[in-house]
Amino acid sequence: MNAPGADWEAENEEMTLLLGHIVRKWTDVELALRSIAAMLVNSPHANTIVAGRSAGDLRRMCSALSKVHPLVAEDSANVLSSVLKRVDKAGETRNHFVHGIWSVNAESMAMLALRSRYWKVDLEPKDITAEELKRFLDEISEIFVDLIHWIPSDLVRADPLRVAEG
Repeated sequence: MNAPGADWEAENEEMTLLLGHIVRKWTDVELALRSIAAMLVNSPHANTIVAGRSAGDLRRMCSALSKVHPLVAEDSANVLSSVLKRVDKAGETRNHFVHGIWSVNAESMAMLALRSRYWKVDLEPKDITAEELKRFLDEISEIFVDLIHWIPSDLVRADPLRVAEG
């Protein structure tokens, strides 16, 4: 087994920072989902209805409501559906990074994320690189932008929370 050197320590620090950025950027994705869900609920109580929901719950809520909301055209609902599929896939990756068990591959000294599954005893090891974390951070940043850009202007104008504030 090789002993960790200065390069390994620097990469470990970089990966720790990247993981923090991923956690932070994912909160933007969740905020965008929560905002869209609240607009789609179309109620003065929307914030209460969407409060405390997981990203998965919000994704499912946005998907279902976008298909029946009178101000969301079918093509717009299809665009959102496509983005929400990316959110779902990214959520799995994010959970692997954030909730996985981080370790070091004894042979290669590469960072290793072990994934455990519900009702499954064995762990699935996967080497992780800083480049992979950077690519994922870029991916969830793009998802956030796509969610924000999806919001139809008619939906914003009809938002009861905006009307109540005005």
